[in-house]
Amino acid sequence: MLLPPSLVAAAHPVGMSLSGPQVNVTGVVLWDGFLQSLLLGVILMQMFWYLQLYGRDPKESWARKIFVSVVVTLVLAQTIVECYKVWRIGILHLKWVTFRGQWLDLFINGLLCTFCQAFSIRKSWKLSKKSRWVLYPLSILCVTVFAANVYLAVRLQIANPALLAKTREGSNTLTTARYLLPSTIATFSYWAFGTMTLDILCTVILVHNLVRSKTGVARADHVLRSVITMAWGCTALPAISLIVAIILYLEPSRRPDRLELVFVFLTGKLHAIGFMRATNARIIYRERLKSHELGRTSLSDYSLDQSPAQRRLPSLDLGPLEHADESLTVLPAVDALSVAETSGVSSRSTSPGPMLRLPTPREKSPA
Repeated sequence: MLLPPSLVAAAHPVGMSLSGPQVNVTGVVLWDGFLQSLLLGVILMQMFWYLQLYGRDPKESWARKIFVSVVVTLVLAQTIVECYKVWRIGILHLKWVTFRGQWLDLFINGLLCTFCQAFSIRKSWKLSKKSRWVLYPLSILCVTVFAANVYLAVRLQIANPALLAKTREGSNTLTTARYLLPSTIATFSYWAFGTMTLDILCTVILVHNLVRSKTGVARADHVLRSVITMAWGCTALPAISLIVAIILYLEPSRRPDRLELVFVFLTGKLHAIGFMRATNARIIYRERLKSHELGRTSLSDYSLDQSPAQRRLPSLDLGPLEHADESLTVLPAVDALSVAETSGVSSRSTSPGPMLRLPTPREKSPA
């Protein structure tokens, strides 16, 4: 029985004939699945470390635990979708756009980026002393970028029948949709540039405020440099991945096996790794700061008018003598350094010690 040409075309990726493939897209998909699985292992290791450090910590808030659970769940969902894409294209030789949920990979990746960027915005806001000029612009940009991600997913789902009938490059959903949905070009461009801008702004704000927090103490600044390096890696690496994706997306040649989606999907994983690293590193930096004894010393009781002996000797508590009668005889107090001089021990001369008033018997009043 001969199948209709439309069914035969829908059952094989574009560029692949019965004799063999003409456009090799399987290698790109395999690389995507390999990188996604590799980074998933890194994130799971960070999650197990988090459970070991903070799983039974009563000081750890439930909000943070729920947030970590949501991020790890999104990472697992994204990896499952990417592995299914590898199986569908590499083994079954089916077009990815024939899958009804072909919009899930872009949507889950954008949702994962939004969650992790919200965490970075909160940190930037707190380090900037809760400045409204930091919170409002970054929050508005984050909301609009998330709205662009939702719009892109909805448009791809609505246009799924048209993509099935008129697809040109079945392995690349975004490249296929750009021919049928001109709005996807502007939407994806805004999402990519907006996400990259948000990452760069968070990086600049975090690093700037951390550099301003230097104390001048060598050990404290060494710990602070480690925090700056970690903050840079948490937000700058996803931005670099997006820059590469944008360059490939705007490439004029528009090859069928373009790699832009590989770097786009890496962005979500890099955001998750940075978030988990920052969450787990809190206890490490706290212990390092405590080990260096970098606490503050109060100088409120220090006076430049005091003599060296007074600065070294503890203050004398007079106790009940503070409320004694005003009829007191004033006698010079014995200084500790003058006693040392009289006993043959050389010492530097000091000013007379404090004056101590001792009580004397009351004079009898005349009859």
